[in-house]
Amino acid sequence: MLPSNEILGTQQAAEILNISRPYLVKLLEAEENPYTKAGTHHRIELKHILEYKEKMKTGRCKNLDYLAKQSQK
Repeated sequence: MLPSNEILGTQQAAEILNISRPYLVKLLEAEENPYTKAGTHHRIELKHILEYKEKMKTGRCKNLDYLAKQSQK
């Protein structure tokens, strides 16, 4: 595993999140995650990517629970 203070490029971060790189860039520019720019390249800390991944997972679980409850009614 990588150290939590590791700095990633957008391709690496997108692979961890299992999303496309262009979609990740849109999320970054919409200020969903903190990032820095090195010239024209976005750089993201691994800890922020992992926090966002957990947030996405939690949201998915809540939505699935809601759908399961709705289907039981």
